[in-house]
Amino acid sequence: MKAKPWILLVCIFCSAAALMAAPQTKKRQTPSDEDKMKSAKEVYTGTLVAIGGRFGGRSTPFTLILNGYTDPADEQRYISVLKSGGQDDLLDAIRKKDLGSFQIGAQIGRDINYATETETEDGRKITLLFERWIEFFELRFGTRSRDYPFTYVELFIDDAKRKGEGAMIPAARVRYKGEKTMEVENFGAWPVRLMGVVRRKK
Repeated sequence: MKAKPWILLVCIFCSAAALMAAPQTKKRQTPSDEDKMKSAKEVYTGTLVAIGGRFGGRSTPFTLILNGYTDPADEQRYISVLKSGGQDDLLDAIRKKDLGSFQIGAQIGRDINYATETETEDGRKITLLFERWIEFFELRFGTRSRDYPFTYVELFIDDAKRKGEGAMIPAARVRYKGEKTMEVENFGAWPVRLMGVVRRKK
């Protein structure tokens, strides 16, 4: 598998509050939800764990449904968009893409807008980028967190064991770094880990 034309570099991790304070809109399980999981290319479940701060140690289950990955031609186009127009133009370019969903707890899942996979020594690295959950107070008061419109996820999967782990930045912003790379910066200081990740069998 060839290396991807752009690399997402995590500078620091996110504030756990951005995750734990996400809106708890309950999602009713329907036959269509089950059908979506059955027809998905890959389905992963695991636990999000906040590492530090006042939310340290708090955990929440998550479900990742992947139906496909970003086309290499689109990857080239996205990095060009980011270089010329910044993250706002990148968000406009990817926000209508639906490559699956990422659901935290009982809240409504978010569509995956960007997804790639690269080979590692033990399996694969899956990289996800999508428009994040926005709080009402952010919209009303125009807080600085509005400058961090993405959620970023990295998963390292051991294909032989069908298990893995990773990290998530619930509130992230991105910028072009040169040499066809993109830098990812968090809003906050404490990491959120993805633990006990398991690929579900069909």
